[in-house]
Amino acid sequence: MRFGAVPLALAGGATLAHSVTLPGGRLRRGRVLAEGDLATLAAAGIAEVVVARLEADDVAEDAAAPCVARACVPDPGAARIDLTAPFTGRVNFHAAAAGILEADRAAIDAINRADPAITLATLPPSPAPPPAGWSPRSGSSPTPSPARGSGRPRPRPPRPSASAPSSASRPASS
Repeated sequence: MRFGAVPLALAGGATLAHSVTLPGGRLRRGRVLAEGDLATLAAAGIAEVVVARLEADDVAEDAAAPCVARACVPDPGAARIDLTAPFTGRVNFHAAAAGILEADRAAIDAINRADPAITLATLPPSPAPPPAGWSPRSGSSPTPSPARGSGRPRPRPPRPSASAPSSASRPASS
């Protein structure tokens, strides 16, 4: 892959490496730059952009992301995980059922050491399981948040005391 800053005159057909904010919106990373995009960038006073151009033996990031996801979770249905469609080189994992995720830290670290172009990220262990009745499909946060503009701080679950077991030591739900 060829990657770097290029003048707009050489950027046509290349993939934008970083999002660019413009007066009328923005061009997001991963976009293949067309002539109209170049004209918009030039009108905004931008003379060069950082782009990527795949070489013959490269794999596009949206083609590679599902491969990495399936290597991490070969059977998402059995693991009760929904995988999103790839976008900007990533696939998100979503719980298909309420429970506690116990990630294998050593395995995640090994994946992240495999190649600097591959990143597997997780949230830190939660101090408490989701409240009863919460569903990952509900579209709401397991932590209730006040109505927009209410001025009230968002409630947080209590932190575990030094004597309480960490989430890593709690048995996982089946």
